[in-house]
Amino acid sequence: MRYFTIVFLLLSLSGHTQDSGQYISIDQNTYTVDQLVKDVLINNQCATITNIVSSTGTDYGSTNGIGYFSSNGVSFPLAEGIILSTGNAAESVGPESGTISSGNANWPGDADLANAVPNHDLTSSFNATYITFDFVPTTNAISFSFVFASEEYGFYQCQYTDAFAFLLTDNETGITINLALVPGTVNPISVLSVRDDTHNSNCLSVNEEYFAVYYGSTGLPEIESPTNYRGHTVKMTAQSTVVINRSYSIKLVIADALDSAYDAAVFLEGGSFNLVQDLIDIIACENDIIQFDAPPIEGGIYQWSGPAGFTSNIQNPVIENISSINQGEYFINISLNDECAFISSLNLFVNATPEPEVMTSLELCDDNLDGFMPFTLTDKDIEALNGQTGIEVTYHATQSD
Repeated sequence: MRYFTIVFLLLSLSGHTQDSGQYISIDQNTYTVDQLVKDVLINNQCATITNIVSSTGTDYGSTNGIGYFSSNGVSFPLAEGIILSTGNAAESVGPESGTISSGNANWPGDADLANAVPNHDLTSSFNATYITFDFVPTTNAISFSFVFASEEYGFYQCQYTDAFAFLLTDNETGITINLALVPGTVNPISVLSVRDDTHNSNCLSVNEEYFAVYYGSTGLPEIESPTNYRGHTVKMTAQSTVVINRSYSIKLVIADALDSAYDAAVFLEGGSFNLVQDLIDIIACENDIIQFDAPPIEGGIYQWSGPAGFTSNIQNPVIENISSINQGEYFINISLNDECAFISSLNLFVNATPEPEVMTSLELCDDNLDGFMPFTLTDKDIEALNGQTGIEVTYHATQSD
């Protein structure tokens, strides 16, 4: 149970004006959910999108938590995209003007989200908004960008697990993974996993480098907030490898925890749902022969470019007798038709050929005459390198090894 204190403020506007352009705009009328997915989030002719399904408060006699947002791209890190909220998305327009809690208790939570986020229990989850769709990638990786915002930041950031998830399911294996993770961890992003104790000293900071800003007495002035949420994360990227031409489903979902008050939202950047080709960098020595490794894409037209005027229109070209002039970034453009093309790159690192060194023997004393002496081969690394850099030293029992 949360207790609310209502404070009436008399604002004097004399001598101070605020640019309304710094606040986000919300549009819930121009786009259907299908158009939000295909024309706003993805906007890529390389993607085959089907089975778009959504759910929000209007399905339960409450408010619409789905909409299109736009901003100046300066005060808020995303210029446009889709908003999914646990209340009325239209109330997300800045500035921060007090608590927004527009979803009712009849609007339930989401079982998939509860399974994906620790401490987000379905029995106390409310106001879930989601969009799901199927897609078939023509590349081996996907990614998209987002920002998470919540009214829980500050006073309630120590206990309320308002959370969201991006649940990617391989429709062939049935395996589902959550892409909305704190970078470098396996922890889902929520108010509990990304917070700054500057704004509530009752609990320690967690992954505070990913918390962007708080609007209130311990942060920036509320009038400067581009949204009507107390705090939000930095812009982050969700990403995963995928199998080319395999069917996947993705569920983008958010919900309140413990009660239907204090709304939260996730902002998905328009056009950021990228189908990308993930290529592996190559490390080689001078005079080596290297071959690039781009995946086969049916009907794909390949065009490579790189250092020293390198170009090729075959899938996996070969470069012989490489040298330092070949080192650098190589780009590949793969096009399927006039409307579908994508660019990726890899780096080629060329190391100098190691100069062999004649090393001194490693001499040890068998003090107890038992025929056994401990020794450490890596003690000879410095002698083997003789000042050479960028080289790894390994040891083998025989020369043939």
